[in-house]
Amino acid sequence: MRASLLPVVVLALVAAGCKDPPALSAPSPATSTPTTTAPVTDASPAADGASTAAQALPATALAGTVVDSAGQPIAGAAIEILPVGMVSPPATTTDAAGHFASRLSVGSWRIKVSKKGRSETWVTQEIAEGQSAVALTITVPEAASLVVDTDCKACVGAFVSVSVGNHGFSSTLRENGAATFTGLPVGDAVVTLHHDKDPRRPMHSEAPVKLTPGAESRATLKVTALAASANVTGVLVERDGKCATTAGGGQLVVDVMFRGFQRRVVAAANGTFTVPNVLPGECTLTGLRIDPTNAMSGANGGRTETTVVAPATRVGVKVNDFFHASDGPPVGARDCPGEYRAKGAVRAGAALTKGGLSPEVIRRVVHPNLGRLRSCYELGLRANPKLEGRVVVKFVIDPSGAVSSAQEGNSDLQDAGVVVCVLGAFRSMKFPRPESGSVTVTYPVMFSPGE
Repeated sequence: MRASLLPVVVLALVAAGCKDPPALSAPSPATSTPTTTAPVTDASPAADGASTAAQALPATALAGTVVDSAGQPIAGAAIEILPVGMVSPPATTTDAAGHFASRLSVGSWRIKVSKKGRSETWVTQEIAEGQSAVALTITVPEAASLVVDTDCKACVGAFVSVSVGNHGFSSTLRENGAATFTGLPVGDAVVTLHHDKDPRRPMHSEAPVKLTPGAESRATLKVTALAASANVTGVLVERDGKCATTAGGGQLVVDVMFRGFQRRVVAAANGTFTVPNVLPGECTLTGLRIDPTNAMSGANGGRTETTVVAPATRVGVKVNDFFHASDGPPVGARDCPGEYRAKGAVRAGAALTKGGLSPEVIRRVVHPNLGRLRSCYELGLRANPKLEGRVVVKFVIDPSGAVSSAQEGNSDLQDAGVVVCVLGAFRSMKFPRPESGSVTVTYPVMFSPGE
């Protein structure tokens, strides 16, 4: 970028509360409100003689001050300025007066302020050509900490998330069955654990918790089998509307966000993908073409918002590269070359029951759902046109008629994704109330290719 295009940007960072954590897609505008562009001499304390470092910079510079809610400077706060599509300036820290300075060029910048004992705070700033100065006030609240305990010692490595308002934080479960979070914003939060190391038996738990400043909060999760989940399948579509492939180089990936969880899956060479064990509800998918050897590739992605419905949901997702933003309307699910389109045949076997519901009652509930099971099977046919076999579902119906657990037993269908999808369909079924107690059911379902 030519030096003549470098604007002057001055920011006053005031500790008090706006937090915007990093996301996989292009950042949204900061919630802080910038003041009207003004000359440097009027824009901030950093320009009126308070900061020697800021005064020493040439006119093409950003300068700012970090203070607490009482107006006192915060020394030693770490400042990172991350660009979208440009090279980052060096990280820096505030001086004894709370000041910092850096050089910026025209473009979109994300400024991160971090200090022990305070919530990590992000703000996004657009720098326009010819802009002379910008003054921002960013709140930096005192932080809270949280220890999450679980009763699942076998869930080591499970994904644990904390959602506070619109902000999400994640960690993994340690060998002692606990996870620790620091630097959290204060307020009401939801802690969620999601574990699908064994994709056929996903575990899940959620609990509310109140986070208070300067104190260690605790949350205890009772982990149980996931009641219902979905396979999300789809295809990546280029900016010109054509189906994406890896023929032009790079790797196609999909970043998925649901209920505070973040997951990345690698798409096939023809742009198709499957994400197992997604919780029903709102979900965000971002399609990217990346260079696996370049950490900066894929900074911008095509983002799609969808509502996931068990047992299977199919979507179309735009894919963008590092140099293109994700503007334009969303794309719908479509067929792309290389995908198999034959229909599958589904046949239910005889149910074996133990408890207060007869096999005939079970059959009357399962048979109207065979179409959902067929949808699960046809996802597997896309990858393997010769796929066939049997899935045996062992499930428990609780006294209310809901399926409290569903597991696979003695199946020979060689596609874990289809099995997960079938189990999710059974978990979402509703049966009549048993005459007494719970009912244990073993139900075989046979799948074979057919037109």
